[in-house]
Amino acid sequence: MYDIVVFASGSGTTLQTIIDNINNGMLKANICLVVSDNPEAYALERALQNFIPIYVIKNKTVADIDVELSDELKKYDIDLIVLAGYLKMIGENLIDKYTIINTHPGLLPEYGGKGMYGVHVQEAVLNAGEEYGGVTVHYVNSEYDKGDIIAQTKVKIEKEDTPETLFAKVQAAEKNQLVEVLKEFVAQNRIYFEYEKIELCKTCRLCRLFYTVLFILSRAGTRSALFHFATKFCYSSFFLSSSYPIAPIAAAIPPINI
Repeated sequence: MYDIVVFASGSGTTLQTIIDNINNGMLKANICLVVSDNPEAYALERALQNFIPIYVIKNKTVADIDVELSDELKKYDIDLIVLAGYLKMIGENLIDKYTIINTHPGLLPEYGGKGMYGVHVQEAVLNAGEEYGGVTVHYVNSEYDKGDIIAQTKVKIEKEDTPETLFAKVQAAEKNQLVEVLKEFVAQNRIYFEYEKIELCKTCRLCRLFYTVLFILSRAGTRSALFHFATKFCYSSFFLSSSYPIAPIAAAIPPINI
């Protein structure tokens, strides 16, 4: 089973969408924990109603939260962390150890950064006279909304739209897009190393070899320059960027499920 941890700070409507898709069999995954920095977040109640364990963050600073969550999350076997309306910065320990994605109610790289969340994004989009709003799913790194983009969906802005009506349309698109992204993650069993910019599928011998080596390097406290190249694997063919001599060889190797 593909195990997900969801971080949420508010009402948890996106969390509920994930839960519903798991319960109806559309998403073959398991939410093993819901984490919140807000003890009053209704997301926690949604989790409890579905018999999902919860954890409320005790610390306040990014550094302290990073240490706290590193200790807590090591109790779980986690394939992916999903930020679903979680407003805190993610610390370096979590970024180094886990694959983390975020869903953002705007078309990045525009309309991102600190303070750009919820209806505030839609206010900025309308004030700028944009033709489209939209949503983005991206990998999380050490800067707000700066990680590599995974998927985007545009939402047409109508003349009568207000920040609130646009936000409602964006939220609907955001939920649909996130579920589709999660389905793809589950299908490919992805893991992502942001520093090396490598995506691995974990279902074939070659990817698992790289994953094992990178894991050992991480445990040893080093991120070797040997793996610091800006490219990504294609899961079905192992195709590497054509700028690398190994590309034709890698592309010819079929996937080997084990």
